[in-house]
Amino acid sequence: MSLCGPRLRGVTKWGWRLGVLTFGLAAAGRLDAASAFFRSQLSQDFSTISLDAGGASFFVDGDQLRFLLFLDEHFKQFCGAVLMTDSRQAVMPLGPGEFVFAPMCDPVQVPGSNPPVFLQCDGLRAGYSFSGTIPLNETLVRELFAGQGEVFIHLPARGTNGPYWDIPPPVRGRLRVSPDSNLATLLAGLPRTPRSLTAIAGSGPIYFPFNNWPSDGVDVDHDGVLDYGLRGLTLCTASIPPECSSMFGLTCAPHAELLVRGVEARVVGSGTWIGSAPPSDALWVSSPSVALTRNHSGSCFRPWSGDLGMQGEGYLGVRLRRDDHTHYGWIRVRLPRGKPLWTLPPYFPDPSGPGGFNPPRSADLGPSGSLWEPPVSFAEMGPVIEDWAFEPEPDRPIRAGARPFVVRFALEGIQREGYLRVSAPTESGRAYAVQFKPDLSSASWVTLGGLWLAGATQARLDLPIGTAQGFYRIVEAD
Repeated sequence: MSLCGPRLRGVTKWGWRLGVLTFGLAAAGRLDAASAFFRSQLSQDFSTISLDAGGASFFVDGDQLRFLLFLDEHFKQFCGAVLMTDSRQAVMPLGPGEFVFAPMCDPVQVPGSNPPVFLQCDGLRAGYSFSGTIPLNETLVRELFAGQGEVFIHLPARGTNGPYWDIPPPVRGRLRVSPDSNLATLLAGLPRTPRSLTAIAGSGPIYFPFNNWPSDGVDVDHDGVLDYGLRGLTLCTASIPPECSSMFGLTCAPHAELLVRGVEARVVGSGTWIGSAPPSDALWVSSPSVALTRNHSGSCFRPWSGDLGMQGEGYLGVRLRRDDHTHYGWIRVRLPRGKPLWTLPPYFPDPSGPGGFNPPRSADLGPSGSLWEPPVSFAEMGPVIEDWAFEPEPDRPIRAGARPFVVRFALEGIQREGYLRVSAPTESGRAYAVQFKPDLSSASWVTLGGLWLAGATQARLDLPIGTAQGFYRIVEAD
């Protein structure tokens, strides 16, 4: 039995099927606490053949997605790995890995054996084991649970400065969720998105420009003046295939600052306090050029760099100086959606001719008319700003992601003179507030009567009806 190369799917029986990864997690005591478990077979798929490449196993641990990955030694040279869903992606930090021999079967433990003894293994397979974590957010969790998760491990071209078809297909595999995973339990384990009664929010999307194309910036405080500009630049060589590097960043207006670590924007997680005292590894900087993330394509596709690449989605800390007062806020940014062009089979003909690994493709781009899989907006060639918020009260810190969460309420008519009764769904033990503003042109809301604590799943309130026009809302509080 050869242990030196990948196995052809459907030609040589291979029953490894991630059993060693599953048992490895169980031995570490991790599966008992996991609220969701995902796993995937990895393969390199050509047009006429598929090579088994290994497997990956993921489980949720609090606000992190931990993974164990086994990659056949044939694929030990790779450019980078990415976990991707329909609208989110994050770089998988693999590092150098550890050389191991994995059993080629579904291992069955002999009852009572200590150390554990496994049966039904017909051999060992040489490869490399990797482990790491990916930060979670609610969107990524929901899409993983919906079966959208897919692993991509990008491989280098076979020859330096070779033809386009020398770039091999990536190793890839779709994640399958275990039957006993529960989405409600999974979401409950994530930190609650912070609430704010006073923050003023805005929403995008706003796309970073590609290759210095014209682009909007971000007006965080809604005063009609852009606080942060967006920039993008792509440089390519004249080689075949071309080597292209794309870089994206921000510029600060004279009155605006960003949290920066080194020369790159610091991307923080939800709930991080943004105020006068920055995180220990960051500084407030006003600069005409702050890098955010970059990637590289060509003979070796390298995924996104920096904090944003590792997190996939996060928050930029912002500070604005207005009329000698300082205001704090955040900008939520994510990596672009959609699989990169380089994951598709090559368009150019295979020199081996018909019947080779990659026979010529038709120029037909398919019903979507797009080379991407699935189709995405051409604007998403770089990061995307989803939303933002700032604290209107001077010198008051704000938590990353904090914004008003409005509760929908129903009108129940006038139950007593001068008051309008409303009912709203609530969560027992949570705090809420009623807010008012006289007209929709006003950005700020006024909290009426302070906070009140909900004692049931529904609340009924009597709101005073004044002679002047006004608007009410009910918001959650931390």
